[in-house]
Amino acid sequence: MTGVLTAKQERWRLRVQGVVQGIGFRPFVWRLARELGLTGWVNNDAAGAQIEVEGAIAQLQQFQQRLLVELPAAGRCDRLQQERLTLQGDRE
Repeated sequence: MTGVLTAKQERWRLRVQGVVQGIGFRPFVWRLARELGLTGWVNNDAAGAQIEVEGAIAQLQQFQQRLLVELPAAGRCDRLQQERLTLQGDRE
């Protein structure tokens, strides 16, 4: 054992409902995830957007909090659901 500690990793699915289309939401999510060292993806759907992110729990918690606080000005989050998923080991 090398003595190196690594932060516990998780993968989360976040469902964002509200005004998230046509406001730069996906690029915002991508930049925020990169800034926090998270990997995953984001897609729009009929109800809003779906995000899957993976990384250290502290960064995931910060991502979720900042997602709501720093949402682009024209956006609005009416509902946010979080689900824990199986790790996938995404690189981006």
